Amino acid sequence: MSQMRAGVLIATLLLSSLILAACADPVTEVPNFRRVPSTEERAYVIGPDDLLQIVVWKNESLSKEVRVRPDGKITLPLINDVQAGGMTPSVLRDVISKRLEKFVEVSGVTVIVKEINSSKVSVLGQVKKPGIYPLRSDLTVLDAIAMAEGFNEFAATDRMVIIRKNGKETHWIKVRYNDILQGRIAGDHLFLASGDTLVVP
Repeated sequence: MSQMRAGVLIATLLLSSLILAACADPVTEVPNFRRVPSTEERAYVIGPDDLLQIVVWKNESLSKEVRVRPDGKITLPLINDVQAGGMTPSVLRDVISKRLEKFVEVSGVTVIVKEINSSKVSVLGQVKKPGIYPLRSDLTVLDAIAMAEGFNEFAATDRMVIIRKNGKETHWIKVRYNDILQGRIAGDHLFLASGDTLVVP
């Protein structure tokens, strides 16, 4: 067994134990969890290891494909280090434009996220392929289950839990698969956030 698979197995066992202990306690509800996020809320935030393509219109020498470093910065011609982590592509575009304008005339800048590697969710427990998966836009609970190739035979699908950290707080969000399938809750609106862990006991 590889170290990665062993680590996932250990994490699954620990989380399953915590969930069983917490099942008797009220589950923290996250406000508006079932509401469709607005466009602003869904705007992608750049993070470490993301691959960006910076295009400066009519200036190939300033255009560059760069990967965000662990410190959240990228290096570009003329303006050197630029903080990219924690920004949306549109905000980073404006920052780059303003800094370049000190040196050259800028007709336009485009920031394209070519690879999303910083945002991830974990799917652990009784699924066929537990692991860590990249978070694509508008990823739902059903999407995450599909990425993990579905449930194992003995999965307790009505006792699933999403573990979500919000600053120093940790929210345990109970999710019942049958409620989603039977339309009792808006399953398609159960969006996962970066860093979420979906556990199927």
